[in-house]
Amino acid sequence: MSNALDLEQQIEAVLSAEDHGDAVTARRLLAELYERYRDQKRLLDRLVRISDRYQLAERERGAAYASDYRREVRRIEKLVRISDSYQAMLRELTDRLRTLSTHDDLTGLLNRRSLREQLLEAIAGASAFGVAFVDVDHFKAINDRWGHLAGDTVLGRLAEAIVAHLGHGDSCGRWGGEEFLILLRGRPAATMMQIAERLREDVANLRHAGGDGATFSVTISLGLTVHRPGEALEALLSRADSALYQAKETGRNRSVLLPADEERGATLDHRCA
Repeated sequence: MSNALDLEQQIEAVLSAEDHGDAVTARRLLAELYERYRDQKRLLDRLVRISDRYQLAERERGAAYASDYRREVRRIEKLVRISDSYQAMLRELTDRLRTLSTHDDLTGLLNRRSLREQLLEAIAGASAFGVAFVDVDHFKAINDRWGHLAGDTVLGRLAEAIVAHLGHGDSCGRWGGEEFLILLRGRPAATMMQIAERLREDVANLRHAGGDGATFSVTISLGLTVHRPGEALEALLSRADSALYQAKETGRNRSVLLPADEERGATLDHRCA
């Protein structure tokens, strides 16, 4: 720093002198000034190079960060897609398991456990309701002659026919084997019998494919009853089952209504409907 001040003072002295000093002194001072300039320039160039390398390193580091960021974003997006797909799969599986736990796999109707829950809810409610057992006549013979696949088809079409005869608030399900149960809400006994008879006739008119172009038809028997206020579920089902038994014992292909206060029911079949 003192050398720079000395040089500057000498230059100022020469410039302030009237004769500006001799040429030798001026040349020496100019040479020193030029050398000082070159030193400063070299220092500045070094600083610029250092700065450039630093900026390049920062740009490379920034590019690496950006590349890593984009890679991480893509990885997260992939994980999100996998997670969304996994969540959708879990929801689908949950819905499927819920359906399997409440519905019959063959017919798509409610299963026995779900039907019992609905019956218990109906009993707990204040509204009147009735039930009907529906059973395919001679179903074992159908399976023996036409095969179990044809038997499954019969059950599926019967389920569709039952659903087609349901009204608002009604429900139905597969009780077991070839037996179905219908829950009819707010219907008087006479209306229940009318519904049962229309169902029985429609089912009897269906034609089912057997084999080698052959077709066959089936009939059903129905046992109906109306719930008595305060009555337990098992008593209600027992009476409906007794009505179905009467339908079977009196020739099948008929509907039997067993009122809540009677042991023998009214009967309708295809001959007297």
